[in-house]
Amino acid sequence: MNRGARVLMLEDSLTDAELAERELRKSGMTFSSMRVDTRDAFIRALDDFRPDIVLSDYKLPDFDGMTALEIVRGNHPDVPVIMVTGALSDIEAVKLIQAGAKDYVLKDGLARLASSVRQALSAERGIRARKAAEKALRESEERFRSLVESTSDWIWEINAQAVYTYASPQVFDLLGYSVGEILGKTPFDLMPPAESGRVKAVFNDIASEKKPFRLLENANLHKDGRVVFLESSATPIFDAEGRLKGYRGIDRDITERKRVEENFRRYKDQLEETVRQRTEELQLARDAAEAANKAKSLFLANMSHELRTPMNAILGFSHMMRRDPHLTESQRENLNIINRSGEHLLSLINDVLEMAKIESGHLQLEIAPFDLGGMVREVVEMMRLRAEEKGLQLALDLASSFPRNIRGDEARIRQILVNLVSNAVKFTKQGQVTVRLGVECNSNFNQHLRIEVEDTGPGISQQDQQRLFHPFVQLADGGEQKGTGLGLSISRQFAQLMGGDIGVDSTAGKGALFWVDLPVELVSAADVFKPEKRGEVAGLAPGQPSYRILIAEDQQENQLLLGKLMTGLGLEVKATGTGEQCVKLFQDWHPDLIWMDRRMPVMDGDEAARRIRQLPEGQSVKIVAVTASVFSEEQQELLDAGMNDIVHKPYRFEEIYDSLARQLGIKYRYHAEVEEHNIPVVLTPAMLAVLPAAVRQQLREALESLDSGRITAIIRQIGECDAHLGRKLSGLVEYFDYPAILNSLGRTADLSVASASLSHPGHQPDAQCFKPPV
Repeated sequence: MNRGARVLMLEDSLTDAELAERELRKSGMTFSSMRVDTRDAFIRALDDFRPDIVLSDYKLPDFDGMTALEIVRGNHPDVPVIMVTGALSDIEAVKLIQAGAKDYVLKDGLARLASSVRQALSAERGIRARKAAEKALRESEERFRSLVESTSDWIWEINAQAVYTYASPQVFDLLGYSVGEILGKTPFDLMPPAESGRVKAVFNDIASEKKPFRLLENANLHKDGRVVFLESSATPIFDAEGRLKGYRGIDRDITERKRVEENFRRYKDQLEETVRQRTEELQLARDAAEAANKAKSLFLANMSHELRTPMNAILGFSHMMRRDPHLTESQRENLNIINRSGEHLLSLINDVLEMAKIESGHLQLEIAPFDLGGMVREVVEMMRLRAEEKGLQLALDLASSFPRNIRGDEARIRQILVNLVSNAVKFTKQGQVTVRLGVECNSNFNQHLRIEVEDTGPGISQQDQQRLFHPFVQLADGGEQKGTGLGLSISRQFAQLMGGDIGVDSTAGKGALFWVDLPVELVSAADVFKPEKRGEVAGLAPGQPSYRILIAEDQQENQLLLGKLMTGLGLEVKATGTGEQCVKLFQDWHPDLIWMDRRMPVMDGDEAARRIRQLPEGQSVKIVAVTASVFSEEQQELLDAGMNDIVHKPYRFEEIYDSLARQLGIKYRYHAEVEEHNIPVVLTPAMLAVLPAAVRQQLREALESLDSGRITAIIRQIGECDAHLGRKLSGLVEYFDYPAILNSLGRTADLSVASASLSHPGHQPDAQCFKPPV
């Protein structure tokens, strides 16, 4: 009773109840008790207190012990009852025992009470345990029977000789045999001969290893002769000495699953064969596409060379001839026309080649830190006067979060912005064009640059918006020289290549808003390289060594152009038109630098460079590739062949000079530095105020229209009257710093010639020197 028995006392005497409790405690029993003395209280206590044993007085005021015993037997038959009474006849004692009382104890002999209680509780617990075990067994048998009857699997048992000793009724559903027919057979009697040998080996293995097997698939013969596939699990049974008694297992019908698996296998084999055939077809198609792509790349490379090489000569010689001060006005105008047409043709060529590079996957971004704020202002200032000429306002709206310095492809972002602003100005008749820039955060908290160009033009219909970004689409005549219709398509390709996108929001008749969304990486101002602008090269700086320059170029025009640039610097020059002759001249003449054209007959520039590098002193010579190629992989091939640098055709003269400086360390004199003590470092409105109003207007119009030929002619005319101012303007134009000139022109209205002469003493040209504007 260590757990503590619950004792219910039916006793009308408190003293007798306390004596009984004292006797129980004296014996060391642990218990909790409750005393009641009426019939109703007794009935409630049986339900609420749930006693383990009842100690009942035989004589009670309103009923006797026999009645109490009947109440317990009727409602709680498992609770033992012991009568505690002052006097009891033998007949009454027999009746009590016959009625179900476990014992009786006289009140004058309570010393025996604890022993009687212990015996009654122990006997009752034994009875309860036996009943619980019997109940559990019945429930287990019922569960097993229910399980066997409810499952579709066949449960079986075989002895050590593999003879069935038990089979569940499901054997009939699986194999067509009744339980009586299956008993006495072995599993191997129900299998094809080839299958029975394999299964016997498995049974022998599990018997020797004393481990069960799981999910053994085997073929069985139905009573009607057809094959049935079963999935078996079995466990070996051993006696106390470890001898095999038999096996107990369960079989499941998997015939349908095997049929599905077989169909799936056939389908899989068929599918694999189809895939193999399609793969071969795709392989052939891919090979054909790669061959076509290679042919396209070769065609583009050839077209790039064939188109850009003559353009190099056209633009180079026209630029060089415009520097001649002895040209007549008619000659100068002819050169301007040549130069303008060449620049326009080059722009068209570049657009077509750029789109071709995008389509063939050859376009690569050139990511570097740059001044976004400065670039945006340059573009807006460059386009502002063109807008004002049409009576439009061009506004720049920068958000407070606008990033001044970022890492990105400056040339491609500039091209996108120029294209959008140019189109907006081109198609807007009245009102304004607004350029907005700011930074937004997406759902992943990544910063994105947001560029918007909004106009008050005629708007774009929904139908036209669907094809607006397609190549070669031109929606309307903007009143200017038409392009290729590739601008917006190229802009979208650029934006997507940079991880962003471009789009338009517009309603016909209500203007249009073009937007660009680009991921942005911020950098500090210190990361941005700003090249020094020093103006036009006038010659070599004093004290420079004498350098030998070899030109390998099969195009006579380009050979002559490069030769004039070199001799104009006072360098010693030799030229050849083949790679083979270039190698021979290197061995005989030992030049310091070679301008190497890539495409030459007999031996190209790559092979010539490789052979030179293998010769004595071939590692020290500087070799610069001059190529019309637009493909980055071809540029890498040039570097791998041994080239030190690459200059692209058509090149600008400063690119040639810069490459010479990088490779040989040459230093130059600049026109802007010839008389540096007389020329201010920065162009000021006072410097332009000395010009006649007609000349200033002519210069403004040329800059606004981006007419490089006309700009050069006007500046040359200015230089004939004021050499210092002419050289300053030439230097700014050479670096396309048009906004600096336009800003100064815009602030000359309030300046007088007198104030200009004070700010620039000694350089007040005679207005009569200027010819009427052309």
